[in-house]
Amino acid sequence: MNNVTDFILKTWMSTRKTRLTPKGWQSGNAPCCPHNGESKDTRGRGGTKIDGASGGIVYSCFNCGFKTGYTPGKKLYHKTRKLLSWMGASEGDISRMAIEALRVRDTALFVEPEEKVHEEIDFKERDLPAGALSFEQWAQFYILKGSNVYPSGLLTAVQYASNRLGDISNLDLYWTEDKTSAMNQRLIIPFTWKGKIVGYTARSLKKLIKPKYLNAVDSDYVFGTDGLVAESDFVLVFEGPIDAILFNGLAVLSNIVSVEQADLIEELGKQVIVVPDQNHTGTPLIDSAIEYGWHVSFPGWEDDIKDAGEAYERYGKLFTLKTIISNVQTTKLKIKLHMKELK
Repeated sequence: MNNVTDFILKTWMSTRKTRLTPKGWQSGNAPCCPHNGESKDTRGRGGTKIDGASGGIVYSCFNCGFKTGYTPGKKLYHKTRKLLSWMGASEGDISRMAIEALRVRDTALFVEPEEKVHEEIDFKERDLPAGALSFEQWAQFYILKGSNVYPSGLLTAVQYASNRLGDISNLDLYWTEDKTSAMNQRLIIPFTWKGKIVGYTARSLKKLIKPKYLNAVDSDYVFGTDGLVAESDFVLVFEGPIDAILFNGLAVLSNIVSVEQADLIEELGKQVIVVPDQNHTGTPLIDSAIEYGWHVSFPGWEDDIKDAGEAYERYGKLFTLKTIISNVQTTKLKIKLHMKELK
């Protein structure tokens, strides 16, 4: 079996009692609920629906909220793979279906469906911390005030950003005088999605201030999508936003990549290269890369260098990028062998 729509439909109809709803959903007990923190569904809250225009299929659970689907001409995303496994597909079945999906994508004419199979990804807008202004806004404020005496916290934030990021003239970085959570001793990096601010991270500027990062954003957000170079064939994925800014990459803001983040990254249609921290804290990120079939770079920097940002400070951008690209591992076996070498 290698046709996704046929597998889901036939399995759905043959393994559970289903009924057709007035809106065209074939409803039945959802297999996803126990995997998403809910009890086993016995009330027929899952549903499948065929999209006639594309030949694809939509799945939605009205209990745990899990949604996914498949459209011919698109690749097989990880949420859909999860559903297939929960419905009893073997790893071999899923691999064959994924290969078939790629073949269809490369050879068939694709008609955009009337109803989107994958729900539109969006993140709610959020305010920055109280009183936060960009560095440029602070400069304008003191020019209008007729003063060149700046708050020490602002100067520290600017100096830190310059030391870590180099030329910051084109970067949108913020600071505030507000002392809540020691915010006046943090560098504020806004998170954007399609041009709107959807959150931020506030990085402490002193070692004694904990936690090092204060994040405010919806779960499953990926930093850096707004600023990617469209012409690039690959994308680098880091844990933290500073590394992502330095190398025009993405940051998952954790050392684990969720299924939703993986789907968002793969929607970009680029080869994914994960650059983990060069110690054991990077191991979970490597495990995620293996799960999603991504490549991993093991640059082999000196032992005291923990991440790409520290490599940038020592070697410069071009040499660091060269070491990342030159040391990419593409197979599961080689990735696991290199994992053992982490400090």
